[in-house]
Amino acid sequence: MKLIATLNYPVVIHYCGDDELEYVESQYQIRDLLGSLVINDGVIDSSGNYYRVISNSELLLINSFNLEEFTLLLQKHAFALANCCITKMHFASFAEGFAFVKQSG
Repeated sequence: MKLIATLNYPVVIHYCGDDELEYVESQYQIRDLLGSLVINDGVIDSSGNYYRVISNSELLLINSFNLEEFTLLLQKHAFALANCCITKMHFASFAEGFAFVKQSG
């Protein structure tokens, strides 16, 4: 699948080996990041679909996160940014989680 085709925006980039996440609003913004994505980086779209980068222009759908799994990833992101009380973080929707990543960036 082409990298920017059929993703539900916004998306979150999960760089391989890094707990910090990057918020990407649109396909136009992700085009600017194509050069920085490497094989095994992850992309999570606003529907909770998780894709792995398999080349500089292609993604492979790996699975779909449920809200609990996404919350764990957001807690790791918050910890990497030295936020406190991460175990108390809860999100009622993917939209709330994406808003948190956008605000923390």
